[in-house]
Amino acid sequence: MGNVESKNFAKILPMEAEVLEPPSSTCGFCKNFFGDVTAYDPPQAQTTVSNLLLRAERCRFCKALCGIVEIADPTYLKSHPDAYAVLNNELIAASRSARRMIFLLGITEYDHNRFLLFTPKHAAGLGPINQLFPVLTSIEHSAGSPSLLSLGRSWLQSCLEQHTECRAAEAIEMPKRLVQIIARFQEGFTLRIIPGSVTASPYVALSHSWGKEQNVKTLISNLSTFERDLPWKDLPQTFKDAIIATESLGYTYLWIDSLCIIQDSLEDWTEEAAKMASIYEKAIVTIAAASAAADQEGFLTPRRLSGEVQVENSDIRIGFMRPGYWHRQDVFGNLADPTLDPSSSRAWIFQERVLASRTLYFGLHGLQWQCRSESKCECEAEDLSGLCQFFPRLKLTLERGDEPKAYALWGSEIVEQYTRRLLTYEKDKLVALSGIASRMHSILNDTYIAGLWKKQLAAELLWEHRRVTSSRLPLEYRAPSFSWASIDQAVSQKGHLHKVVEASAAFEMIDVASAPSTSNRFGQVSDGWLTIRASILRAWVYLKLQDLRYPLVVAEEQPTSTNPDCAPSPSLWADTYLGLVPLPGTDEQAAPLQNAVGRVHGQQPAAEGWHPCYCVEMARPDGPYILALLVSPSPRRRGAYERLGFVQYGQLSRDTAEWQEYEEVWSRAERRTITIV
Repeated sequence: MGNVESKNFAKILPMEAEVLEPPSSTCGFCKNFFGDVTAYDPPQAQTTVSNLLLRAERCRFCKALCGIVEIADPTYLKSHPDAYAVLNNELIAASRSARRMIFLLGITEYDHNRFLLFTPKHAAGLGPINQLFPVLTSIEHSAGSPSLLSLGRSWLQSCLEQHTECRAAEAIEMPKRLVQIIARFQEGFTLRIIPGSVTASPYVALSHSWGKEQNVKTLISNLSTFERDLPWKDLPQTFKDAIIATESLGYTYLWIDSLCIIQDSLEDWTEEAAKMASIYEKAIVTIAAASAAADQEGFLTPRRLSGEVQVENSDIRIGFMRPGYWHRQDVFGNLADPTLDPSSSRAWIFQERVLASRTLYFGLHGLQWQCRSESKCECEAEDLSGLCQFFPRLKLTLERGDEPKAYALWGSEIVEQYTRRLLTYEKDKLVALSGIASRMHSILNDTYIAGLWKKQLAAELLWEHRRVTSSRLPLEYRAPSFSWASIDQAVSQKGHLHKVVEASAAFEMIDVASAPSTSNRFGQVSDGWLTIRASILRAWVYLKLQDLRYPLVVAEEQPTSTNPDCAPSPSLWADTYLGLVPLPGTDEQAAPLQNAVGRVHGQQPAAEGWHPCYCVEMARPDGPYILALLVSPSPRRRGAYERLGFVQYGQLSRDTAEWQEYEEVWSRAERRTITIV
C-alpha cells in the first residue's frame, strides 16, 4: 500500500492558537502516553480534537494521528472540535510485554471510532520508532510471510512439547478421508485424496467459510479421479493457502470438509457430519481461515489495512485498522460480527472453533493461537487468555466432564451464541451443532431432543427471541415448535437466567421425544412432541400489522374494547409473526372459526382484532415471576398445540394488588394434559 502523506491542518485551526513548545518528536499529550510502558495500569492520554489539531502544528505524531482520522472520515476533524481524542494501551494490563495502541475519537464514551495502530515490518526506520514510540506494535505486512508461518510452527511445537493438558491421546483417530500432500513442484503441490485408514500420521484440519460458490468439491462422480490426482490449479485460494500452511507446519495430511466428505451422498455426509467432534478434537491443529469470507479469497494475503500515514521528517510509517472492538476480544471471544472477521458470523465455524484442540487463527487483525493452555498473538502479548474466556472455558468444561457447568454453558451461552450465527442451508440448524451436542452427551448421558436436554427441560423450554422486530420461520419443517431450532433468530434462555429447576417447574412432564430423520441422532429431526400436564388459561392475542409486539390479555371472555392496551397484561415475546392459519381438515377458504392463531412467514393482512389462544404455566421461580408459554391448536396435527411465544408476568412484590390478582387468576386455571408439537 502506498504512503499517505500528512495534511497541512493549519487551515482549519481555531482563531486562538495554543502556545506550544518548539517542534519536537512528541508533545505534552504524547509524552503522557509514551511514559512508563512497563507500569501495570495501561498508559492513557486524553485531549480534545481541537487541541489535537493545534498540537499537530508542532508534533509530528499528533499530525500523523490527524492524518489517520482524515483518511477514515475527511469531515470529522472539522465537524467535531469538542470530541475527545484518547491514546490507550489496553493490553499492558494483561501482559507487560504487549505492544498495542488504540486511538479513540468520540463525542461520548459510547460513541467513538477506534483505530488499532502498529508499525508494519516492511516500513523503514524501525529502530528510531521503537525508541520514539515504544508502545507501537510491529506486525507483518502479509499473513503469508515466512517469518509468520515460522511463528505459527513454533507455537505448535511449544504446545506439543510443554503443555501437559494439551497432549493428545496416544491413539490417533483418523477421519474417513484426507488430502495427502505428496510433493512440491514449481507452481504448487501434487495432491490426492486417500482413505484415512491407510495412515496413522497426525493431520491438520481446515476451518473455513465456503462462500456462495464452491466449484471444487468431492462428488460420487469424481471421487475416484481425486484419489489419483487432486488438481492444484483447480483449487480455490483458501485450499491452496491451507496446503501451504500445512506443509510449513511440517505435516502432509489435511482434512477439508468439502473434499473429504462426498457432498452429493446423503449417507456419507450424514455419517461424517456426526463425527465432527472427533475430527476437530483429534486434529493436531486446526487452521482457521478467518479473514476469508469465501474460499476464492485465500487467507495468506497482504493485510487489509485501512491505511498508512507517513510520520513527518522521517522514514517511519504508521499503519492502522479500524476494529469494531478491542483487538484480542474479537478473535476467540463470543462475538458474531462479520466486520471483525468474516467467518465469525457462520454457524458451522462456531462448532469447529469450540471443538478444535488447537487453533492457528489467520484473522484480519493478525495471526493468533489458542490451545487448552494459552492464547497468543503476533502482537507479542504473552498470554491473553484472560481476555477471551468463552471458547477456552467451554473447551475445558467439555474435556473435564463437568456436568453442572456443561448444562449451564449449553443453556446460557452455547445456544445463545450459536443462534446468532448464519447458515447457508436452513436445514442444517441442528446438524451444524451436532458435534458439540455429541460431545455434551458423552458428559451428560442425557436424552437430546431437537436442541434441548431432557433433564433440563424445565429451564430449556423457556427461551425467547432476542429481537423484537424480526424473527423468521423456516420454509420447511425443521424442529418442533417448543425448540429454539424451529425459528431463525438469536434466542435468550430465560429459564436458565431465572435459574428454573425441576423443583420450581409448574408442569408435570408425561412424555417428550424427537424423531431423527437420519442416522445422526443429534442432527435433523422429522418430528417431535412434548406431552405435559399443566395449568392452562384462555388468552387473547391482538393481531395487527406492525412488529412482533402483540398485546396479550389472559381472560375467559374476549375483550370488548378495540383498544389493545385496554387492560394490564403479561409480556409476550412472539416467536415469529403471527397470523391466522387453517386447522387440519379445512382449506384456505375455511370460515374464521376453523382457523387458529399460528406462526406465519412475514406479516399477513390478517383481520385486526382479538383472537383466542392459551397460556400454559411453566414455572414460578423466585422473583416472583410467572413464566408461561403461549400456545394455539396445531395446523399440522389434529388435537395437538404449537408454541407461539414466551410469556412472563413481570417482577412484582408479592404483597401488591396486581400480583394478588395474577395469583387469583391462575388459581382458577384448569389443569389439563396437552401435547405440543
